[in-house]
Amino acid sequence: MRFGPEKKDSGKGGKVAGARQVVSLVRGVSIEEIEEAVRQPPRILFVSREPDVDELVGDLTGMHRMPTLEIVDPDSVPNDLAQYDVIVVHSRSSNSDYLNVRKRAGVAGHRVFDTGQAVDVAELRSRIVEHAGNTTAALGRWYPGFREAAATAIIGETSRANAQFTLMTSVPSAIPVIGSLAMSGADMIILTKNQILMAIKLAAVHGKPFGDKKAILKDLMPVIGSGFLWRSLAREGVAFLPFAAGAIPRIAIAFAGTYTTGRAIDTYYRFGKKPTKNQIDDYYRQGMAILKARFGKTKAVAEPETVAPPG
Repeated sequence: MRFGPEKKDSGKGGKVAGARQVVSLVRGVSIEEIEEAVRQPPRILFVSREPDVDELVGDLTGMHRMPTLEIVDPDSVPNDLAQYDVIVVHSRSSNSDYLNVRKRAGVAGHRVFDTGQAVDVAELRSRIVEHAGNTTAALGRWYPGFREAAATAIIGETSRANAQFTLMTSVPSAIPVIGSLAMSGADMIILTKNQILMAIKLAAVHGKPFGDKKAILKDLMPVIGSGFLWRSLAREGVAFLPFAAGAIPRIAIAFAGTYTTGRAIDTYYRFGKKPTKNQIDDYYRQGMAILKARFGKTKAVAEPETVAPPG
């Protein structure tokens, strides 16, 4: 799989057109909501009597001492639990403390997480970021322990959103307005804009100065390359689809293409190098495996493979 046009005779024009489209889309993206969401570190409350709670705090967040990390015993839980973005209840003996805290949290009960008897820190991180909503990027930005899980959640959420949008544009008779976007090619703009928003969130996760759009563009261009990644995927993607029929190829390309782009950008931010062709192929296959799992074709894939540094 390649970034950009394959034919030499159209390479220069494709590069210029692709670059201009990316520049235009980046300039048109509003990042104020993302900027506001990551401005402050999320507040995390740990409720526990366990002697190893300090170790859990460090393992989970990658930090030990921050004003936004609080530890209390179950008898000293604050009255206002809505002030916390995440509440972790750590008790190996029973789940009664968790149930009590969740009940007291009321409408904020979805922010309360139980570690269980056997603490699996990676699984706990995944549960937290999957329910964090707008706090996901901030968790990754301020707490190194959450960085990988936050990036995975952002990539997965955007991939699903693009696949769902493509599904809607595939049924113009049922949804005329949205379907007409596909007929005009405007759906590609929306899908790519979602990718750019994903890239900005990933920049936030990795501590980049995402408020500077020129810096974002400078970071994105080596990864997106000459023209949109979609062009390569559209030509090569269906070869990965033994179940290709009707609208399924377009949905698969939207999902796996977004997933691949996200993983490529994440790799670039983590290692400072553009991913190799083999890595791009691996990311695409991972995306396809996740998608096919949702169709019940393969065993579900819960987490992507560990990202290796570019060779």
